Amino acid sequence: MNGNDLLQKGQDWAAWFAIPYVKKPNSDPEFRIYFSKEWYEALHLSALLEEKDGQLWQLRSNASSLVDASTEETKS
Repeated sequence: MNGNDLLQKGQDWAAWFAIPYVKKPNSDPEFRIYFSKEWYEALHLSALLEEKDGQLWQLRSNASSLVDASTEETKS
């Protein structure tokens, strides 16, 4: 997906293409929230939860494979 695709989907992205030209984006009402400690912490927590969810999925997948293998051995 490129910039033109994003702009065609909605005007919500237009401001993000202007951010390199905003003198103080951390003071701009459009972007101020993204420079706050609360937003950073929420983003960090979200990334950690995503990582843990992936690890949990992998563990469940491995456990399922072990149970399947054990079941096959029992049948033999």
